[in-house]
Amino acid sequence: MKTTLSHVAAGAPTRPAERSLAVFSTLLLALIVAVGPAHAQSFNAARAMQYTREVVALGPRPIGSTNHKKLENYIAAHLKSDQVEDDAFVADTPRASFP
Repeated sequence: MKTTLSHVAAGAPTRPAERSLAVFSTLLLALIVAVGPAHAQSFNAARAMQYTREVVALGPRPIGSTNHKKLENYIAAHLKSDQVEDDAFVADTPRASFP
């Protein structure tokens, strides 16, 4: 397919992939602009720091450890009022397989 400037504005993406990316980028930017201020106002920095302190207090949390399970329970407890779907799977790593 031959594209000429008579069909496309100068500087505009000419390939389908470029056009798709440009459209996606524009929509993403519009969403960020529309939603951004509402989320910025609802962020509680003190509470975020408290969550961080509570998680760090668990100590090291390698996968499969007791502390990792404590972290899973901590997160689940904080999300219990929301609709959450558990995505259980086994991860095969060079060291071992972990649930």
